[in-house]
Amino acid sequence: MAEKIAGVVVLYNPAQSVLESVSSYIDSVEVLYVLDNSEKYNSEVIKEIKKIKKVKYFSMNGNQGIAKALNFGAALAIQDKYDWLLTMDQDSLAAKGMIWTMLEYLKQERGGNMGIVSPLHVVPGENIPKYEKSFEKVLIAMTSGNLLNIPIYKKNGPFLESLFIDSVDTEYCLRLHINGYKVVCSYDAYLFHPVGSPKRYPFFGRKILVSNHAPIRRYYMTRNKLYVSQLYRKDFPEFCKSELKENWRDLVKILLFEKEKAKKILMMIRGYLDYRKGKVGKYEK
Repeated sequence: MAEKIAGVVVLYNPAQSVLESVSSYIDSVEVLYVLDNSEKYNSEVIKEIKKIKKVKYFSMNGNQGIAKALNFGAALAIQDKYDWLLTMDQDSLAAKGMIWTMLEYLKQERGGNMGIVSPLHVVPGENIPKYEKSFEKVLIAMTSGNLLNIPIYKKNGPFLESLFIDSVDTEYCLRLHINGYKVVCSYDAYLFHPVGSPKRYPFFGRKILVSNHAPIRRYYMTRNKLYVSQLYRKDFPEFCKSELKENWRDLVKILLFEKEKAKKILMMIRGYLDYRKGKVGKYEK
């Protein structure tokens, strides 16, 4: 029996380019839930999105965070009796055949413990890396481009809304592993996905890829990596150590290459302080 696939894309103050992104995968899903987390309503873009036949548009009445939007999308998929939910960022572009390739793997897979199938994320303009394997079990998969197993989502529990944004995918994947489910990456399925505003900078004969995230994202990234690492350090000690090191590497990259250094470092400090206070949820000035 064919798998029933819905899609969800979470909007946040979208540009016109979101229409191109949606067009890259709309034919591969039966319905697309468009969840608008925007703080500034873009009437022109939303008008065009609503014209797409498969789209069901919902306003979240302001930015409720990625986790809450994903949970809302999953609830709609459960209500409408879908098997899988394609989770997309507004700036991600699916390569031709991305979803078909992931579904081909699912046809070969034995057992019902596949929590997520993820494509290979490629930074636009970068070369596509080559792997000997077509599929591989992985620890973590970024949200965009994933096929989320809806029956397993019901068992594993919802995305952690207290994180608001950043590390939401990390926490969910770690929880899948603890509960005995698998996360698999398809290296032959490509998703073109910019992480922040990526740019390479020369550094001692090498080209260093720098994400150039906004200051507010630095707050969430710092706080949530610390928070998730605290939750899972006993089960995944090496991964959690690497997450903490990543915060330090990000700090060095900001100091060396990025603009708005003072603002970003200040927000990282605030993220650390709020982690120490046990404060989660949406950042409040």
